[in-house]
Amino acid sequence: IGESISFIGEVELEHEAELAYEFAAQYDFSPGLHVKLGSVGLNPTPEHHRLTREHYDLTSLKSQGGWRMRSGSGGVELWGARNGPAGSGGLTYAVGLANGQNDGDNFDTNTAKDIYARLTYKMGGLGETGGTEGQASDVSAFYLDNSIRLGGFFYRGTATKTGLDDAFSVIGGDIDWWWNRLIVTAGGMTMKSDYSGTERNSLAYFAEGHYVIYPWLIGYARFESTTVDVDSPDDPALNLIPSVIVMLRANVKCSLEYRLPLDDARKDDGRLTLQFNIGI
Repeated sequence: IGESISFIGEVELEHEAELAYEFAAQYDFSPGLHVKLGSVGLNPTPEHHRLTREHYDLTSLKSQGGWRMRSGSGGVELWGARNGPAGSGGLTYAVGLANGQNDGDNFDTNTAKDIYARLTYKMGGLGETGGTEGQASDVSAFYLDNSIRLGGFFYRGTATKTGLDDAFSVIGGDIDWWWNRLIVTAGGMTMKSDYSGTERNSLAYFAEGHYVIYPWLIGYARFESTTVDVDSPDDPALNLIPSVIVMLRANVKCSLEYRLPLDDARKDDGRLTLQFNIGI
């Protein structure tokens, strides 16, 4: 809307009865400062740009009170970016204040506010702000951006479940490496949750790789590990997700993937998915 105001909205019905929705408006003062109001939250994985049907286990891991990273919540966020030396790479930051959310409900039932922060630094490749002199790629291939990006993030909040508060915190980091046709991303986090005096520590991490065989054909694989309670004798949940993605058109995607559990407890729970998407 004009030169300085932008917005995004989405309503999504997933599976049988899972309804997701978000809306946010943003005022752009400069590349170094944007103010976002509405649906906010951390995005330390390519969750919003993932090529698979399967969500990342890292963003789906719930605290004892039901909070999970990928659900987001209402709030306000300040974020910005600036290019690095010679207009290449650069710094991106985000800090936010959010209402938080609970299991099965995007509306928090307590008055406490959640806080979060994220910082990344990119070395090489296109500049983080873009749209200025010197930001054109040397090639027309959209998937070529030889660079490495390092990031760290933090989240602290309170979720309420059955009338009891869960004070939780998350800390983690990630790395994103692009080299010619290969894109490798990895990330991990720890979660501490104190639900009415019951403490629990969780650990989750993943690593994935894309290889652009042709601009319209991408080979993909992701490995992920999630330990809900590190003090429990239960083994971590392990997944391997190989996939082949075909971009039939710029707005038409077809993918075939298989979710292969590697831990003994879920070894018979594999799932094959053929997905067809059209963007309008």
